[in-house]
Amino acid sequence: MSAFVRAEKREIGWEDVYGSGPVRFSGGRTKALQLAAVYAAVSLVADTFSCLPQHVYESTPTSRRRVATPDWMLRPAPGLSPVEWRYQYSTSLQLRGNAYGYVVSNGARVLGVGWLHPDSVEPIKTGDGPRYRIAGQGELERPYSQGGRIIHVREFIEPGSIKGLSPIRQFARDFELGHYAAEFGRRYFESGATPTALLSSKTARLSEETAREAKRLFLESVQDGGLVTVPGDWDYKKLSIDPAEAQFLATIKANATIIGVIFRVPPEDIGGEAGNSRTYGNREADAERFNVRKMLPHVTRYEGAINELLPDGQFVKLAMDALTRPNLLDRTRNTTEQLRNGTLTLAEARALEDRAPLTDQQIEEWQQWYSTTKSESESLAESISTAITKEAV
Repeated sequence: MSAFVRAEKREIGWEDVYGSGPVRFSGGRTKALQLAAVYAAVSLVADTFSCLPQHVYESTPTSRRRVATPDWMLRPAPGLSPVEWRYQYSTSLQLRGNAYGYVVSNGARVLGVGWLHPDSVEPIKTGDGPRYRIAGQGELERPYSQGGRIIHVREFIEPGSIKGLSPIRQFARDFELGHYAAEFGRRYFESGATPTALLSSKTARLSEETAREAKRLFLESVQDGGLVTVPGDWDYKKLSIDPAEAQFLATIKANATIIGVIFRVPPEDIGGEAGNSRTYGNREADAERFNVRKMLPHVTRYEGAINELLPDGQFVKLAMDALTRPNLLDRTRNTTEQLRNGTLTLAEARALEDRAPLTDQQIEEWQQWYSTTKSESESLAESISTAITKEAV
C-alpha cells in the first residue's frame, strides 16, 4: 500500500514521503529550462529568494520580538539545506504556478516539509474545499489548515479555480518560438553555414589536388599570422552571413525580452533588450521595480504558507532589506542618523553589523579613547556650548 493511502491514522515520516519514485522532487528535465532565457530568469529569482535571511517573530500586545527559529526550518528536509529547499519552492512556483508541500509531523509538532513535484499532485475541487490526489492514488489528502498534510501555494490564480496557472503552458507558443530559433541556429551552423571567405584562382580551372594544396598553404599562412604566400594569381573575398539567414539571432533576443516580461525580470539580465538607454539611474530603478513587482509577491506568498505551520502568534519574515542594502559609507551614515534621533540603540546598531553588544568595560574604554581623540572643531564647539550654558545660568 502506498504511503499516501492510509486505512488508519498513523504518523508519516520522511521515508514515506520520499519512498515512492513519482512523488520525489527529482523533476526530470523541463523543456522550457533548455531555453537560456528561461533558465536565467527562473534561477535569478530563485537565487535571490533562497538567499534572503529569514527570522521568526512572536507578536506581543505592543510590538513583536524575535524568537528562536524552529528546528524544522533549519533542517526542512533530508539532504537539503534551507537554501536548496527554498530554491525548490521557487522553481516549482515559477515554472508550474503551484508549489505543493507535504508536511511531515509528529502529532502537533512539525518535523519538516517536502516539496512535491507538481506533476505528481492533482488538486480537486470539493464542497468542503480543495483536496489533493498524490501520485495517482485513490485517497484524497486535505490541506494542512483543515487537519491534512498539504500546503498549496499558487501564483496566478483565476476566480473559481483552485490551481495556479502555469506560465509555461499559458505561453507555450512563445517558448516554442525560442526553441525553433535555437534549433534553426544549431542546424545552420552544423550543416548549412556560409563559408567565411572565398579564395579563387584567376587562371585556369584547378585540379582537386592543386586546390587542396592551395587551401592548405593559405590556411598555414593565416594561422602563422604572417604574409599569405600562395603561388599563382588568386582572388580573395571575405563573406558575411546572409541577414535573412541570421534573423534567428534577433529572434532569440526578442524572445528573451518576451520571457523577461512573462517572469517579470529585467530583460537585459537574461539576454533580452532593454526598452531605453541604460544609465545608473535606470539600473537602480529597474532593481527597485524588480524587488517590488517580483520579489515582494514571491516572498509574501511563501511567508503566508509557512505561517500556517508555526504556533499561534508566531510568524516568519524574510529580510527584504538585504535586497537594497546600501554600501558601507551610506549604511554608516544611516546608522549614525538613527542613533542621533533615537530610533536606534547602540546594541541594535551593532547587531545590524553582526557585532556583539559592548561590555561595560569596553564602553568605558571607548569613551576614554573618544574624549582624547576629538578633533579641534569638536573641542571648540563643546567649549562654546559650555560657556553659553554657564552664562545662561
